[in-house]
Amino acid sequence: MTTKTVLISLFNYDFGLRSISSFLKSKGYPVDVISFGQLKLSYKIFFNNYILAKPIYHRPYSSANIKALLRLLFQLKPDLVGISLSSTTFLTACAITKKIKENFSIPVIWGGIHPTLCPEECIPHTDMVCIGEGEYPMLEVVQKIENKQPLTGIKNLWIKHQDGSIEKNPLRELISDLDSLPYPDFVDYGNKYLIDNGKIITKPVICPAYRKYMYPIMSSRGCIFGCSFCANSVLRKIYKNKGYYHRRRSPENVIEEIMLAISSRTILSVWFWDDIFAYDEDWIARFSELYRKKIAIPFTCNAHPAYTKKQIIMMLKEAGLTYINMGIQSGSEEFCRKVFRRYSLNQNIIEFINFLKDIGIQFCYHFIVDNPAESEEDFNYNVELMLNLPRLYTPYEVALYSLCFMPKVEFTHYLLKNDIIKEDVLETKTYKALYNWYMFLDLTKNKKLLFRGTIMAMIASGFFKKENIIKIKNNLFFKKYPKILVILLRLDLRLRLLFILIKLYFKKITMGLDDRDIFDLKLLQRLDLKILFKFILKYNKLNMDQLGLFMFVNDKLNNYENYIFFKKSNLQENEKIKLFIFSDNIYCESSIRFKLKIVRNDNNKIPLFIELWIRINSDKLYSDIAGLWRTRLEVFFDSIDMDLEINYPRVFLFLHNDTREAELLYNKDDYLVKNKLYMISLGIYDKTQKFIIWKQNRIFKA
Repeated sequence: MTTKTVLISLFNYDFGLRSISSFLKSKGYPVDVISFGQLKLSYKIFFNNYILAKPIYHRPYSSANIKALLRLLFQLKPDLVGISLSSTTFLTACAITKKIKENFSIPVIWGGIHPTLCPEECIPHTDMVCIGEGEYPMLEVVQKIENKQPLTGIKNLWIKHQDGSIEKNPLRELISDLDSLPYPDFVDYGNKYLIDNGKIITKPVICPAYRKYMYPIMSSRGCIFGCSFCANSVLRKIYKNKGYYHRRRSPENVIEEIMLAISSRTILSVWFWDDIFAYDEDWIARFSELYRKKIAIPFTCNAHPAYTKKQIIMMLKEAGLTYINMGIQSGSEEFCRKVFRRYSLNQNIIEFINFLKDIGIQFCYHFIVDNPAESEEDFNYNVELMLNLPRLYTPYEVALYSLCFMPKVEFTHYLLKNDIIKEDVLETKTYKALYNWYMFLDLTKNKKLLFRGTIMAMIASGFFKKENIIKIKNNLFFKKYPKILVILLRLDLRLRLLFILIKLYFKKITMGLDDRDIFDLKLLQRLDLKILFKFILKYNKLNMDQLGLFMFVNDKLNNYENYIFFKKSNLQENEKIKLFIFSDNIYCESSIRFKLKIVRNDNNKIPLFIELWIRINSDKLYSDIAGLWRTRLEVFFDSIDMDLEINYPRVFLFLHNDTREAELLYNKDDYLVKNKLYMISLGIYDKTQKFIIWKQNRIFKA
């Protein structure tokens, strides 16, 4: 009988687990994937408002979620359960495994980063531990179960036998040809489940980085760097003499995976989760060419300022790069070099970020703000660097991280050896990253670190003048009583919030809002998105005389719907209408063509009338509207296909023998600038919610 496997990820979507799932399925073995728990985050974090942000607590496990998991396992009837875990979810894995062993007579195997780093800590709680890459070890396990053979002699596995003995098998070679593996199991429907708030959710949305409709992908395994606070420095040693640690898929293989994803799911953007993506100029050149021709969806990646050439960024921008994450971690060059083993100069970082600003790419820079090993001088360098980075440039993000102490990594050893921390703060004991991965002032107990975090939060927010920040930083009273500083800053921001609300309310009831009020609405967004959401819902009317305001309101409503902020967030894939757009590769001097496909998921035979909206934005951060159109369509069948032709400022749709011109609502110019990048967005007007739901984006060159 074919072995049936259930793979469980804990509070994340786990690339390794998804790769194992697709690998086993490619060999003919059925697999179900369960995501146990969905992380949520305070929305204020995404607007750099760490002063008002409050943590959302996630317990490592709840009785309701475990009961839901057991119900689902009884339904699925697996022969094997695999659990992928990190140090943060170690306690979660222990609790889940205990309940599984109490209710089922099936083997449980652990894998992931924590079992790889600390197998001796994991094996007492489970039957098997997989160290490192799991595709081929898991294949051997399911084959042995299928053939009723003893589970022994499998490379990469520690196996606990009935007599209590531990069989420790050697590591196998790293997989050198990543193209030989099937694509990670993100796309297929039918075998995916999410357990959250005690409920079993079928067909869950893909939501990396708290965002719906963003497709996660990795083009590589391993990392070219060896930072002391990261597990890669340890993994490289574990895999010594087992092949090249850092490996990369071919550009063609990466593109094919994304093409598969966008052909079946609503994908508004792509996120490359490689530790470092923007390197290897030859690879990037080929990737950019293929991505521009076949995908053309906005994408995000990670880059290191000191090791990324401007030419690489320009090629990626031409392909669709709109957002870059950069790990800075500390503004102290000496601390970075001697302790973190990161080698970069602050001046290079500043120049790189200003370069991104000039060419219109959004960015997010990362800092670790409560590092107990940093001196006062190191902190001063942090402040100096942050004050010299663009702060009032919108949009931008600052990720202020709270330091989590992962076992076995070099930096944790450094802190323990120098008696800076104790064993009881290790991540396996505190699961801090579940609720305190980002910095939250309310969770910072140490006075010195609270003061430092508050200063960094002031800089990140963009609400306070540089000279005032420096004065407060040097104030001895606030250094001694940082909680008073936090209280005063929160009072200040809430008073600003109240003032803006009063101003907008009286403007609304007297003269009505117009495009000039967008600035205040943006301030309101940065102070409290939830209040902005409630405010604009009352104002959300089709007023094409105020186009800027109308589109701002719609974009904010879309953003609000597509982020995973609250416990009641809708996490199920339940779109009644799906819209797909493909490049037709037809370009003339006067027009550009795309192919459209509209798919109904309502199983209703009654004709469906929809209002299709078409928007074109210019390339400068895709913020300036170049044109806006709308048209009504009738969907009589399960799906319809059509061609869309842009003959700016006119847009035509071709449906079988029917040709219709979309209604022009706005055009900025008389023509599109040749060789300039634009983005076309397609949306459907929702009569119930009274706003446009944007469903597809594509970047093109005029």
